[in-house]
Amino acid sequence: RIAERSARGLRPPGFSVILVGEDPASRIYGHMRITECAETGIVSRDYDLPASTSEATILALIDELNADPVIDGILVQLPLPEHISETAVIER
Repeated sequence: RIAERSARGLRPPGFSVILVGEDPASRIYGHMRITECAETGIVSRDYDLPASTSEATILALIDELNADPVIDGILVQLPLPEHISETAVIER
């Protein structure tokens, strides 16, 4: 369906993955999503942030992605470091 969209002159869907920290399972899962996007023609952006990243920085990134007309979906990999509210991030 993505190829059909492109043939009609429509842009492909866009997807972002945000990973904060070094959780091995999250890293694998996020990498799989980015690989699947590449295989299907979905535009993807991968944000690999250190565990020390502040909650405010993550929320600002989510706001930026929400305003980006190329991005249709955002996946924030859980778990997040303890100093970041998962609820605040998910609700954002």
